[in-house]
Amino acid sequence: MAPPDSALYGPAGAVPSSGGFEEFWSVWPRKHKLAKAKAAYKAIAPDADLHATIAEAARAWATHYASNNVEKKWVPEPASWLANERWLEDLPLIHGDAKGAAIAKAKANAPAKPKAAATFKVDATCKIEAAELEMDGNDQVIVVTFAPEGGNSFDRRIVLESPDPKRQAEGQGEFSRLCEAINVDEPKDAEDLMGFSLHIWGGNKGLAYNRLPPAWLTDRSAQAA
Repeated sequence: MAPPDSALYGPAGAVPSSGGFEEFWSVWPRKHKLAKAKAAYKAIAPDADLHATIAEAARAWATHYASNNVEKKWVPEPASWLANERWLEDLPLIHGDAKGAAIAKAKANAPAKPKAAATFKVDATCKIEAAELEMDGNDQVIVVTFAPEGGNSFDRRIVLESPDPKRQAEGQGEFSRLCEAINVDEPKDAEDLMGFSLHIWGGNKGLAYNRLPPAWLTDRSAQAA
């Protein structure tokens, strides 16, 4: 195995004396969206003990990614890592082969319920709570978490790149429709999708994404009713 790329991850032991968020930022291996990361840390408002726990976990994750030569694009956004309290989780599984990754992913996503899964249906206005890139075997996917109004959140896994041309074309087509529905032309990062609302309908066989009407049209319809 090749040695970690020090230019990519930086010195794991470099910690500024000011502590606090600056200490976390100095050790986290992906320096991206500083303002969002600061806001996420501020929302947590950790005391000294919790900050020490966060900083220690951040160093462990950084060392883990570096020792396994993980590309930076697969490292979680710092704001997302903080907001989802991932310092409480185990270190992520990293596999050197696609087969091992596919097997581990299948086990991780295995349903706890019986094989006859309940029928999934949705027809509601949903907000995008989270979005994150990850590898699923040989496929690069984006996992989008939707929160329907008055319902439980659910994940949608959309294939972005795949050795299978059909899977890639279907996934990229769905991703384009999703981006069109939230009026985001070319997202530069998965988190660029977060916070938008749209109308979703469909079920197990597929989802359709529709742009919400402008507020003035909604208000006019309500007045007419």
